[in-house]
Amino acid sequence: QSIEQSLSTFSGHMSNIRQIVEKSDDNCLVLLDELGAGTDPAEGAALAMAILEYFRQKGSKVIATTHYSELKTYAFTQKGIQNASVEFNVNTLKPTFKLTIGIPGKSNALEIAKRLGLNRNIISMAKTFISEENLKVEEMLKYIEEQKHRTETEKKEIHELKNEYIKKMKKLEEERQQIVLQRDKILEKAKQTGRKLLEKIKDESEQIIAELKVIKETDERRIRDRAIQKTKAWLKNIDNQFLVEKDIIKKASFKSDKS
Repeated sequence: QSIEQSLSTFSGHMSNIRQIVEKSDDNCLVLLDELGAGTDPAEGAALAMAILEYFRQKGSKVIATTHYSELKTYAFTQKGIQNASVEFNVNTLKPTFKLTIGIPGKSNALEIAKRLGLNRNIISMAKTFISEENLKVEEMLKYIEEQKHRTETEKKEIHELKNEYIKKMKKLEEERQQIVLQRDKILEKAKQTGRKLLEKIKDESEQIIAELKVIKETDERRIRDRAIQKTKAWLKNIDNQFLVEKDIIKKASFKSDKS
């Protein structure tokens, strides 16, 4: 892209932003893509920060995309402004479209160039041209990203453990309820068996009592029959004794008459 085209691009960019600045208020949402691009990076970054600060003081809500490290640092240090990034997979060279709030993204320019097969010497030389401050920022962002991935992995593991724990607790609760249900069935069966046993004992008791009454009545009849027989025998014995006495008296009277 030529200097003239860059100037033309930047001029068009600034013309649009000028109109937005004039019409913006504290009740609007402003969307800015690659704010400050198309010109000298240092001046473009400074202008971008000034524009964002203007909107911040005015109370406008702004979403702005950028590759400038200065803007990332500005968002870290300025109250009311927050970094965010869309995750990019350097292995597949594709965005994951996963939004992360609070952490700025890396440009990954050198890593992407390396993955696309650009001469390694050029990559190494490019790193020497990056300022020490920018290198520190990139290393910091890399460390933050690694920590974020580690935290997400641990969070995922904790979530899986939590789900597993919930499943086990649910299974234990189902088993407990099943045991309670079986216990209730066993108790109900025991009650039914007990009731049947009591009914059986009651029936057998009534039968035994009835039999005892019969035996009692039978014994009473036997005692009565025995008394009758004994009385008859006694009367018969009395009769026999009377007949013997009568015969003795008769014989004695006969002898007296002869005399």
